[in-house]
Amino acid sequence: MTTNEYYNVVINPDDTPVLGINEAVERPPPLPLPEHELEQIHRRNIDIRSVQIRSVYKCIHFIMLFTTIMYTIMVSDNYQSLMDTFMSAISYVSVLENKIDILKIHTFYLSACFTLASYNLYFEYIGYYFVYSILNMCTAVHLSLDRRDYYISQLI
Repeated sequence: MTTNEYYNVVINPDDTPVLGINEAVERPPPLPLPEHELEQIHRRNIDIRSVQIRSVYKCIHFIMLFTTIMYTIMVSDNYQSLMDTFMSAISYVSVLENKIDILKIHTFYLSACFTLASYNLYFEYIGYYFVYSILNMCTAVHLSLDRRDYYISQLI
């Protein structure tokens, strides 16, 4: 059977040709997909968990955690530095597990602490919170850029 038997041209009374369907003939099978469309379908199946935070950022987050712990042990004895150490440890664990949600919460915490430190003019805290906030934002931006293929495929 050919498609010419199933589809035929019908001429309307006003001499306009229209594509018609012959219901007496079995419908032809669908045409196979072109190769490039099959590649696009396979390329869209991206596992978002396979895209990880870059190891450079993991190393820098470890350095920041180590610096926070050492500052808390050696210099500071207030609750603010203990909270900074706790939040830094949670942030480091989230970076190791490639979870960006906790990193966003930590960035919000750092921005609130930066505002309080700048109000009270604690310059060493201002520098620490600023550098750590920039590190968290760079980590989040680069992870989003690395996962952009996943996000684009979800939008399509």
